[in-house]
Amino acid sequence: MILLLFSLLLGVVCSMLLFGISWTIVEYFRMRGWTQVTATVMQTELKDHRDGDSDLFSELTAKYQYVYEGQKYVGTRVGLHNGHNGPSNNKRAYQELSEYQQSGEPFRCFIDPKRPSKSVLYRYICWQKLLSVVFFAVVTGGFSLWIMSRM
Repeated sequence: MILLLFSLLLGVVCSMLLFGISWTIVEYFRMRGWTQVTATVMQTELKDHRDGDSDLFSELTAKYQYVYEGQKYVGTRVGLHNGHNGPSNNKRAYQELSEYQQSGEPFRCFIDPKRPSKSVLYRYICWQKLLSVVFFAVVTGGFSLWIMSRM
């Protein structure tokens, strides 16, 4: 009975991971149809965090302003993964955004033309992060199915 509950729990975890992956991919393809405008980077910050004892991750935040159809907007979304794109990707993006902030030059920004208050600066998928989650979901789901087949 405990084994069955454990395998069901693993199945739920696997389903949640796969749903998250699917949502990320759907959002990526939606963003490909967004309109590119120019933005002024007003603020950017990179914070490093430790997850538990070993995993280092960085969070990139930014604040930027853009104009669409005569209306001013302020955005804070940096990327598809909400600022958690891995330490190396975030450091490169931070350096780039900092340069634009200091120079005052316009930076590209993508906005949803149906809801112009929805914006993002980087609309790429962090494939390394996505593939590691897929791997974990497949292993978890496979283990869950193996347990259930043994009952």
